[in-house]
Amino acid sequence: MDNQLIVHLKTDDRIEGRLARPFRNNDADVAILVAGEQRKLVFSLDEICCIRFLRPPAMVTAGEPATVEEVRTITGEAYRVAVFTRQKFLKGFIGLLQDEAEMYRTIFFSSSGIRYRHEERFIGQILQDKGFVSNDKIEEVLKTQGELRTRRMGEVITASTDLVQGRVEQTIQEAAGNPVIPRYARVGDILVEAGLVTREQVEKAFRNQQGDKKLKVGEILIKQGLITEHQLLSALATKFRLRFVNIENVIPSEEALGAISEGLANRLQVLPIELDGRKLVVATSTPTDQTVGDSLRFSTNYIIELVVAYPHQIAAAIYKYYRHGEEAVDALLESMQGEAESAAIEEELE
Repeated sequence: MDNQLIVHLKTDDRIEGRLARPFRNNDADVAILVAGEQRKLVFSLDEICCIRFLRPPAMVTAGEPATVEEVRTITGEAYRVAVFTRQKFLKGFIGLLQDEAEMYRTIFFSSSGIRYRHEERFIGQILQDKGFVSNDKIEEVLKTQGELRTRRMGEVITASTDLVQGRVEQTIQEAAGNPVIPRYARVGDILVEAGLVTREQVEKAFRNQQGDKKLKVGEILIKQGLITEHQLLSALATKFRLRFVNIENVIPSEEALGAISEGLANRLQVLPIELDGRKLVVATSTPTDQTVGDSLRFSTNYIIELVVAYPHQIAAAIYKYYRHGEEAVDALLESMQGEAESAAIEEELE
């Protein structure tokens, strides 16, 4: 009874049984005895989304430190899990389902079987825990974010033009009593009709309003000079459990570059770095965008490992390694030829 489990395959099939051998941290596969049958099946962990155990494997002990995360598999199942931070696995990670009603609460996730994972801690909390910003500043930014999301169009237009708020409000009140102006006329149309602003100014104000509504806490902190881009990306990497990579210290392999077209790299603003068997390592600056991983898996048919990098480094590397790939090779060959000629001359002189 202690080694009963349920295997969730990437095909969306589920197989119940029990362990045919102990499951260990460095295993690349799992062997099970199928329930009700006298046969053993062995599955590569790359075929699996997750394994749920009736009892924890031997390596998991009571009181393990954990972080609460949301994990979603590529087959669409979402789990709230306390992930054991000290347990390191070759092919995934293990934790405890937070739903105490579940019988099979201990769960192992294959790295290749998850769509995404992220800590429940908000970015603001992670930034505080890292010592990048104080709680008071986070509270101020949250207040600013709320104000930006609820700003009326009249306020946005006032902020982007020479108009004073009182003049805008007076014009709107006058329009309310004018039977010629439609009852539900937009503020921008009223101000254009009154000759106070141009249509272009209204359209610009609308774009600003929509952009302000989408501003995240981290972006506001950067705009106010309270944190750096590096600190925000570091916090995002922590939240989404990804590695942070300095592209300037990385030379992408030809195999990796060949796995993603220039068009796809430009559209998603990603850089393939390394191809290791079926695993393609790809740099992104937007780990919050879940469609990036989805698009890469669909387009390449590889197991995707995302890493976090600076957006300007990714853009520069795409330009360098794709658009000027042939030029870079020619320059390298010319350099090698020059070194060979210099060596030959030195030999003659000797």
